[in-house]
Amino acid sequence: MRAAFHLPFAKLAVLQNDGIMHTGIASWYRYKKCDCAASPDYPKGTKLLVTNLDNGKQVVVTINDFGPERDIFPDRIIDLDLVAFEKIANPKMGLAPVRVEPYEQVGVVATNN
Repeated sequence: MRAAFHLPFAKLAVLQNDGIMHTGIASWYRYKKCDCAASPDYPKGTKLLVTNLDNGKQVVVTINDFGPERDIFPDRIIDLDLVAFEKIANPKMGLAPVRVEPYEQVGVVATNN
């Protein structure tokens, strides 16, 4: 658990799975104009925290496709939609060194106190 907040009216927790973390290269593609990505390692619907290792910028994406192909691009670990890539790097660079890790945020849950 990354953080927990106990408020008189609600509880909020931000969870992060530290079990799986990958470092490698991210590329970008034009797809749906969203914070989404393609991954060969994670199933569709998985939320990932992607961190640019050069500048520390981060984006949370949802996996909605498969790729990049490992046999063609062995160093690429994720393909980001252009919208997501622009949040962590300049698209003119084409590629960016990144760390990818599962991310889950649990929202505010009301309590009956």
